[in-house]
Amino acid sequence: MNLLWSTFLRHAARQSNVGSIRQLDGVEAAWVHSVLIINNGTYLTSPASGEAKLRTRLATASEDALPHKLPWALYLYGPYVASLTSQQVSAAVAEFGLAPVMGVQVMTAGVHALRPSARPLPALEYRRITTREESWIAFDINLRSYGMPLFMADSVLETSAYFSDRKREFGFLAFAGGVPVSTTTVIELDGWLYVALVATDPDHRQKGYAEAVMRHALTVAASEWKIDRTSLDASLMGAPLYHQMGYQYTGEIWTMYAPA
Repeated sequence: MNLLWSTFLRHAARQSNVGSIRQLDGVEAAWVHSVLIINNGTYLTSPASGEAKLRTRLATASEDALPHKLPWALYLYGPYVASLTSQQVSAAVAEFGLAPVMGVQVMTAGVHALRPSARPLPALEYRRITTREESWIAFDINLRSYGMPLFMADSVLETSAYFSDRKREFGFLAFAGGVPVSTTTVIELDGWLYVALVATDPDHRQKGYAEAVMRHALTVAASEWKIDRTSLDASLMGAPLYHQMGYQYTGEIWTMYAPA
């Protein structure tokens, strides 16, 4: 099983200067404690053996989240609810006021086994993210790419949850003609090179920028850590690009739910 999404959430929570990781009954909450919903994540820690067990854990997660008064997300790992039908899962989460937001597919590959690009990659300038200004640009690109409010960038950066561990985090910005156009971060997690925060400025899409900066970040991280295996959790938008690059679907899915 590939549980790197929860490992990623714990990594960000540990780095956050206001973060917390709360061990609950069958549930863990790894929160950065910013207003960015995806990083206040709660998830099961083992399979739910039945509908009643899932409801008990959802009650625990909801009760834990309530006092914090922050946006939060429940992440259900497909294999952990495999004994339930989709109708049972939907009914259980709806009972606690949670609605599906998106699903992400677990994908893996070998860095040195990635396929050559299907088209010539653009010539770009790559800059490692080391300053607050560069961090803000990376989040600005991500937030605009996903249609989220830009004020969230400051809330996240104030926690120092990202780009603080230069040994393990390889965040890069790509510039075209001096303009920041795309970004990718690769993080060493449990012996994997985990790809996160992949985004391209909405005004500069369909030019190969995301693939180019992602390949660059993976090359640098693989050389530094001498690790070849890489994993990511792909949205429906990003999955075709990653598959074209050589990433393979594992069949495992995470589904994100949020209070309606």
